Amino acid sequence: MTAWIVMAGRGSCYADQFTAYGMALFDYHELGDVSNEKDRTSMARRFTYMRREQDQKLITAGAAKKYAAELWKIMHEVGEGDVLYVPMSGSKNYLLGRVTGPYAYRNDFPLEHRHAIAVTWARPFDALDIEEPLRSQVRGTQWTIREAPDQDSALTFADRQMNL
Repeated sequence: MTAWIVMAGRGSCYADQFTAYGMALFDYHELGDVSNEKDRTSMARRFTYMRREQDQKLITAGAAKKYAAELWKIMHEVGEGDVLYVPMSGSKNYLLGRVTGPYAYRNDFPLEHRHAIAVTWARPFDALDIEEPLRSQVRGTQWTIREAPDQDSALTFADRQMNL
């Protein structure tokens, strides 16, 4: 079991959709279904043909590698029973959830939500409920997904919080 810190879109703008769908949703919509990509390198090649939304320039090779590594984690490393910490946009609250199913590309979802993982979400909680140093470790990140640095503390807190 692994604890992950997840951003719900830029600034965690999709946190409400996470709970509404009962999923963690990832916005790589221009990429399409990459379920059959054999490795991160081939996935990164697909990213190099995408354009950044803000300026419509092609994504750099470095950014493509970063995005491919993130999506690879989502598809192949996040597993059933794992815990997700998600900062909520515009508040000090967090979502906390337990993964209940594998990654799936969902054609039936809106374009920006097709990369999905089934999650059972607990009620949101205040960041102040988390003791330091864990609180600092689960704060927002430049990455869409990353492992919590202190796995033991992150998993222990999640178990306590989800069993209230």
